[in-house]
Amino acid sequence: MKLLTSARYWFCMTFHFCVITGCSTLKCDHCAIEQFAVDNFPPLFTYSQYTNQAPGWRYIYLEGDGRPWKRGYIQSSNPTSRQKLTLKLMMATPQDSVYLERPCYGFTSVPPAPCEPYWWTSARYNQQVAEVLNDALNQIQQQYGHKPLVLIGHSGGGTLAMLIAQKRKDIAGIVTLAGNIDPDAWTKHHNFLPLKESSNPSRQLPLSSTVFRWHYAGENDRNIPPTLIKQALSNDPLAELNLIDSDHNCCWLKHWPTIAERLRALEQRSITAQ
Repeated sequence: MKLLTSARYWFCMTFHFCVITGCSTLKCDHCAIEQFAVDNFPPLFTYSQYTNQAPGWRYIYLEGDGRPWKRGYIQSSNPTSRQKLTLKLMMATPQDSVYLERPCYGFTSVPPAPCEPYWWTSARYNQQVAEVLNDALNQIQQQYGHKPLVLIGHSGGGTLAMLIAQKRKDIAGIVTLAGNIDPDAWTKHHNFLPLKESSNPSRQLPLSSTVFRWHYAGENDRNIPPTLIKQALSNDPLAELNLIDSDHNCCWLKHWPTIAERLRALEQRSITAQ
């Protein structure tokens, strides 16, 4: 570790959020919404922008765990995040990119069957969840044209990014923001119930050396402290850990332009090297 069914509609993003994820001030006139049919779950929602077949990468944004619990001990009936942090990051970055909702996320009210709290509590990082996301990514690649993917995940979205990457050959890199790389250590740290039906990325074999992995930790993060992330990455000599002035939710938007510029520079070098 180095320390350092697909239907497409074009509307104003504000309309999308009122219909699907509750009212929001977010607006993205150049974004499109789609639903991708997957096995055993309701269709997954996506928001995409600037998708094309030009040389370069496609960026996939994965949200955190949202609201799996109410007041810390009551299972939530709808885990959908109100903050939509990674969607805001995507909208701030004009590039070929897709925001991919997690299974059972993205609904204004109780998600339809077979969704149940199991899928956003103890099984939130289950291999079946990763497989469903991979299925959607396969459809995205087929529809928009195949390109190397960069997975960007905040918190639990970073966990799933690591699990997804193990199953794919088209991953250029991974960027986690306050990523929950070792869920077992995290639950133990907080005395939470163990996520018995979830997989643990820190127990996987390291990814290929061709896949860059940048992990960003907030120096003031009390939810997923940097020490947990550092320990989780200790067996991966190619993982890069960067500490920034942030906590778990604030202030990733402030720091994102610097990270995005670094990504653009690396992407451009990869294009030039082809």
